Amino acid sequence: MGMTSKQFQGFIRLALELIDRALSKTPDNEDLQKLNGVGQKKAEQIIAYRDQNGGFKQIEDLTKVTGIGEKTFEKLKDQLSLKFLYSRILFIT
Repeated sequence: MGMTSKQFQGFIRLALELIDRALSKTPDNEDLQKLNGVGQKKAEQIIAYRDQNGGFKQIEDLTKVTGIGEKTFEKLKDQLSLKFLYSRILFIT
């Protein structure tokens, strides 16, 4: 037996809500520490910058975070993308 139109609409609504929640979830301290070269302090600094500045416009903005210079950025840049900085579901691309 198939779904009724009303059931299908409810299913789609739920699916879209779950996708929206997942995409709006930003990585937390624990997620960031999974990156090579990021410990608790750097993770806290990344989160503080993101919260104070409304996020990152480009990956290179990570160098604006206190404690992340060119050398650290070079180690990190291949492990992340802007999608990672905004969404934990797209962790490492």
